[in-house]
Amino acid sequence: MLKKWLENYKKIAQRAWILLSKPEMGWRIVADEQASSKQVTQEYVIPFLVLCVLAEFLGYVFNGAAGIHFAFIKAIFSAMALFGSWWISVKACKYLVQRFHKKEISDAVSHTLVSYSFTVVFLLNIVLAFFPSLFFLALLGVYTLYIVFVGVGVILDIEENSRGKLSMSLSVLIIFMPILIGWVLGKLLPNAPL
Repeated sequence: MLKKWLENYKKIAQRAWILLSKPEMGWRIVADEQASSKQVTQEYVIPFLVLCVLAEFLGYVFNGAAGIHFAFIKAIFSAMALFGSWWISVKACKYLVQRFHKKEISDAVSHTLVSYSFTVVFLLNIVLAFFPSLFFLALLGVYTLYIVFVGVGVILDIEENSRGKLSMSLSVLIIFMPILIGWVLGKLLPNAPL
């Protein structure tokens, strides 16, 4: 079981690296797999969410002055913000494609496009959990726009000159929705040192 788990994380790391370094090639590999929405969620999103939550917990324990209970709350809030924003983005993707391009897409296509587009956000969450003083790295989240732009072309087969609105809308959701949900959740505990 541990071997299978480690192999899955190795595959995830390779996929994330290809998507970040060679987006066109990475999206072609993803498109060729034609994975179901369940496969994408189980094999890519959930393992990344687990890593993000674990990083948030450990990062807060090692960097924070507050107790372990606040680290646990911070990790739960991180999970809720990331999962909530991913879920909203998946649902919004189908609507946005219909609105901007008058195309119907399946749940699997929506899951695939949004899930792999979250790669930059997932990785930034992991890094910034351990090194909060590198907060300026959050600006790298803008690279999500390019990842989404290429993904819309490969996955949805949309011409380059008409991808702009969809790519921008999805990128804004993917980048800012976790921040918004995290901020709202943080307001639920106003005196907590989160």
